[in-house]
Amino acid sequence: MMRDSGFNGGDLGDLPTRAPAISMKFTAKKLKAPFFLLIHANSSYIIAGVIESAFPLCIETPGDEVCLGVCAGDLVVVSAPEGGPIEPAVMLLELVRSYHTPVIALPPGHPGSKRVKYVVSCGKSIHLDAGIVRGTHPDQAVLCASPEIAGLIIQSTGERIDLISLPPASVVTLMRSLFEVESVQ
Repeated sequence: MMRDSGFNGGDLGDLPTRAPAISMKFTAKKLKAPFFLLIHANSSYIIAGVIESAFPLCIETPGDEVCLGVCAGDLVVVSAPEGGPIEPAVMLLELVRSYHTPVIALPPGHPGSKRVKYVVSCGKSIHLDAGIVRGTHPDQAVLCASPEIAGLIIQSTGERIDLISLPPASVVTLMRSLFEVESVQ
């Protein structure tokens, strides 16, 4: 049986917010494959896309396998806290969104977390946080990000995507593919 992949712990009211809060809205059907949203700051970025059909997302940890039900309209978000080429981030987004590839969570203190360049999360609401160690957090409601993007919350209602507490210096671009810009803010 699949369960909803929404926030499954804590209280969003406890999460840090940014002032002034800038919010943007996009229709969910604009972010289905092959579309994705690119949000970048000076030295880091995230990309987000919408899942088109439900599937079980398996999260592999050192001692367990947890499978979450990911629903149509949920988000796949990839963070590149150090920046870098966008192609691997798009590949990771599509590996999860289109091919349902499992996600691996390293144990805390694992030396490989220093080399993880791209991290991914799925769900209805994803909070970007600079205070967690890359690749070690199996909770899909929180995703590692750089301090310049931390605090952003990306939510899907199924009909629209809301960007809450968007950092003012961020640039938001709707991409059709790696080479086609649909619109720029």
